[in-house]
Amino acid sequence: MNITTIYILSFLLGLFCSTGILVATAQEQDSYLTDFNYGVSNGQTRNFTLLVEENNTIPITSPNDTNTIYFPAWTFNGTVPGPTLRMTEGDHVFIKVINSLDSKHSHSLHMHSIHPPSQDGTFGESGSIKPGESYTYEFIAGPAGLYPYHCHVEPVVDHINRGLYGAMIIDPSTPRPQANEMVMLMNSYDLDLNEEMAPTARPPTMQEASDIMYPSLSEDNADEDQTEEETGPELEIERDNEFYTINGRAFQYMDNPIELKVNEPVRIYLISMTEFDPVNSFHLHSGMFNYTSSGTLSTPPTLTDIVTIGQGDRGIIEFTPQYTGKMMIHAHINEFTNLGWMGIFEVVD
Repeated sequence: MNITTIYILSFLLGLFCSTGILVATAQEQDSYLTDFNYGVSNGQTRNFTLLVEENNTIPITSPNDTNTIYFPAWTFNGTVPGPTLRMTEGDHVFIKVINSLDSKHSHSLHMHSIHPPSQDGTFGESGSIKPGESYTYEFIAGPAGLYPYHCHVEPVVDHINRGLYGAMIIDPSTPRPQANEMVMLMNSYDLDLNEEMAPTARPPTMQEASDIMYPSLSEDNADEDQTEEETGPELEIERDNEFYTINGRAFQYMDNPIELKVNEPVRIYLISMTEFDPVNSFHLHSGMFNYTSSGTLSTPPTLTDIVTIGQGDRGIIEFTPQYTGKMMIHAHINEFTNLGWMGIFEVVD
């Protein structure tokens, strides 16, 4: 059986099974908050399928607006972020990743957690799935916690900026207490793709290093009226984000507040995959929460109303609303808030 036949059969199978190869629709993006993909389990193994496509156009602002902005995304199963893969500690997991025949680049799946290096999505077969080919990652899920996954093909920044990332939850064998659970993945979009696939930083050459350390010896610095910024070597290409979002769409939860109930426990699986900025943050108004870094069982929670994390970092937020009304959530970086990362919890009786 050739690779084209395998690809077609795998694609059709995914359309009709709960591993769920998805189509990039506004409705599916709306449901991301509480949509957990448990794959297919036969009691001995848990199987997932992820289809990588480079030709999905997704709304990154409200799809009901006449001025909706669309982004030419690269996706796992048709959405940005990709599906939330959920499993239990100790599960024997298989994740089949299919790179579309229409892709122009190789892709991979890198998961944060414990697994054999051969399954890490960085080197060898697992680190470069060519267009039209597939690879099945195999590992034993553990330890219990919250993890991001993403493509790790260079330049990684562009594969992430285009949308190839998602969340993976490994539940403990003894379930956590019941709660209203949801996933919030903090992300961003650099819409200027002119610099795509160009290095965002590089080491200086010997001459550039000399110019930086000994500017007075550089012919470029002979003019005393020149500023250091004007005379220094250009070692970076500026990459700036135009939108910051929760779960892929700017102001999503301002336009559609998330309903909570008084005295009903809430659990939020929070991950930051914000590219081109060193940190992102989550701030809850009118309340405080217990924050467990990485969601691991050995990490004691911290009581706070704000958490600041870097890219790839994550944790679990838990709180119980005590009053009805609107509780705002947003990044405590005002630029991020104004560019899309803000929302509302609507607490009702």
